[in-house]
Amino acid sequence: MFEKKKRIIIAIVTVVVIAIIAIIAMNLATSAKNQEITKLDEITSPDNNYLIVINQVGYPISFDSHNVKIQLIDNKTNEEINVIEEDISNDGKNLTSDNWEVEWFEEDVVITLFGEEQNNEEFKIQLK
Repeated sequence: MFEKKKRIIIAIVTVVVIAIIAIIAMNLATSAKNQEITKLDEITSPDNNYLIVINQVGYPISFDSHNVKIQLIDNKTNEEINVIEEDISNDGKNLTSDNWEVEWFEEDVVITLFGEEQNNEEFKIQLK
């Protein structure tokens, strides 16, 4: 009788330990992959002096929002002028060029982000 209870306890402990190890392994794999940078778009200014680079950082889990990093780069010096990190809530759908608009002006650039589950967000960046 005692041996049977002992085996049951050992089996339960083994299952729990294996489940904990599996959960930890999945979290480590997800967090490492969730820092990957994926280039979504590059938009050059009409005078070729500036470049907007839009990158996705990681990937959304389920219906989470997408984290994007938007860089304004001086094409002549390759210097990063400005960085915007923002989330786009797009109902879990992949991001496309329909999720942003870039308008170049003489002294600044306006970037508008669109998502199915958010109001449009507009960012105005002064050019050098």
